[in-house]
Amino acid sequence: MVKKVNNTFNPPPAGIFLEHYINRVKCKARKLLEKNKEIDTSVNYNSSDKIKRIALELHKRKDIIIKNADKNLGVTVMNRSFYFEEALSQRQLGNSLTYKKVLNLPHSKLLIETLTSILTRYNHYESCNGKTSQFANDLLMNLVNNKTVSPCHMYFIPKIHKTPMALRPICSSINSSTYNASKYLDILLQPIMKSIKSFICNSGELICKLETMTFPAGCQLLEADVENLYPSINIDDGLYSLRLALTKHKGSENDIEFVIVLARWVLTNNYI
Repeated sequence: MVKKVNNTFNPPPAGIFLEHYINRVKCKARKLLEKNKEIDTSVNYNSSDKIKRIALELHKRKDIIIKNADKNLGVTVMNRSFYFEEALSQRQLGNSLTYKKVLNLPHSKLLIETLTSILTRYNHYESCNGKTSQFANDLLMNLVNNKTVSPCHMYFIPKIHKTPMALRPICSSINSSTYNASKYLDILLQPIMKSIKSFICNSGELICKLETMTFPAGCQLLEADVENLYPSINIDDGLYSLRLALTKHKGSENDIEFVIVLARWVLTNNYI
């Protein structure tokens, strides 16, 4: 049975967003398995003893850092002092307009109280039998099991295509305090974002689109880049744009308000 897709904003029922996530991961895994069937299995991909020995020797060195390059441009070896100097510079963590230093991680109690208040206000905290709903348990999972906030893990990958070379910050939020709420919002909003004509996932998708387009003679393409795009987005402006997108998809005012309030909670409680 195929369900017709429309432009109406219908959030998945509370408590099943992890099931959506699992199904999506399974789908991606199936596609990878089908793709791998085309690989020539006669090729021996095992590393030689020499390569293993060199890798182990490099791993022991404390004066270098090995990272994948941005945009999948290969593996890089960086001087450790350069890596930390750049990471702590005004372009990155030293930017006080973007990052605020805290001496100690805050207690989880405050975040638990604010998130519980949000879930209660929009009737997502209790199930029909009066117990805490599975949805609420999922969103609170990484908070109630820890005394303090669980921060994201931050690292940097080099932009070797830039001159001079710079670093791109990456925040891995898996198991962080806001991770499950972020995952729920991602599953909810991805279909809506993809319906926006200007939306692309990455530069690779842009290239694929350009290759299928026909341009008139004399046409010129203009490229513009925003420095530190994501840390520079004002939270209020971003949530205003999100509200416009949700309203366009004809969501109920209560559903839209819940998503906006939950997104604000996530965006204002990120620790790295």
